[in-house]
Amino acid sequence: MPVEQRHDRVLATLVRLVENPTSRKVAHWFLTPLWLLPPFRRSMRVLRSVDKVDELERQEKFEQARVLRTQLLCDTEDSRAAPLWRSEGNDRLYRIRDYQGALEAFEQAIASLDKSPSMYGVALPDQIYYGASVAAVMIGDKTRGARYCEEFANLVRVYRSDESLRKSEYLKQHEEGLRWLQSQLDGVHA
Repeated sequence: MPVEQRHDRVLATLVRLVENPTSRKVAHWFLTPLWLLPPFRRSMRVLRSVDKVDELERQEKFEQARVLRTQLLCDTEDSRAAPLWRSEGNDRLYRIRDYQGALEAFEQAIASLDKSPSMYGVALPDQIYYGASVAAVMIGDKTRGARYCEEFANLVRVYRSDESLRKSEYLKQHEEGLRWLQSQLDGVHA
């Protein structure tokens, strides 16, 4: 296995550790030496950058967020850009209502995920596939919409199998979104 793929797997595991507050100290002990590895630093830089964009959007500084995200997309290698492309897709889909642009951004996120599986969880693939499906439906491309809806449905099935998510509002929202997509795509196959 190439060194880059090994680093990506380590990163994915460690990000899951950091998300759990009880294991944060242990994760810190493991993460400190990893900062010496360039792939790890590049991935963490992207995640911190997405946080900055999200903070600007929470403050309703949308133009500043757009400028920063555009610059970050130019400066970030494709294999690590999925979270940025997801952010771009969400902005275009929900705020700007540029459905074609949103679909293109979500497809860039999907292509990026294919290049670096370690970014899969932190890129929020459920938002990527749901957004891609909604954007495709909104522009009338039901074939692409069905393809992305199928991927989203697979993620919803995984979430249903997780005992801790079964009764969560998170899963309820996903199921509601899936029902809406399926109603829009009735009879269309990927």
